[in-house]
Amino acid sequence: MIAMHKVLSWVILFLVLITYQNESLEGTWIAESDSKSKWVFTNDGKCKRYYDNELLNTYVYSLSNKSPQCDKTVPINSKTQYLKLVKVGKVDSEYCYEVNGITSEKLSLRQMGRGGLLLFDKQ
Repeated sequence: MIAMHKVLSWVILFLVLITYQNESLEGTWIAESDSKSKWVFTNDGKCKRYYDNELLNTYVYSLSNKSPQCDKTVPINSKTQYLKLVKVGKVDSEYCYEVNGITSEKLSLRQMGRGGLLLFDKQ
């Protein structure tokens, strides 16, 4: 029963996130799967990834609705949005994510080429 409730909650959240994905990425996002994992998006286009409050990497980020993303053709429509992270100092090191949704409290991403969701709560 608890598992069913949790699945139903995620389905509802996913539908809400799809509907409202025009919120800003700026701010601090804590991974739901591991509260030690933190992504901080700043207004100067940087994303800093921390683990247990230790800076792991800094990236330049961009949001777009264009194809290709990370050399992969992706579907484009009025609701699609993609996040690209390029590691500072390593131009050939980039990561692309499909943005499932952004609200003032939740962020849902799917890394391209991989399954599963990355879910974050805004701090």
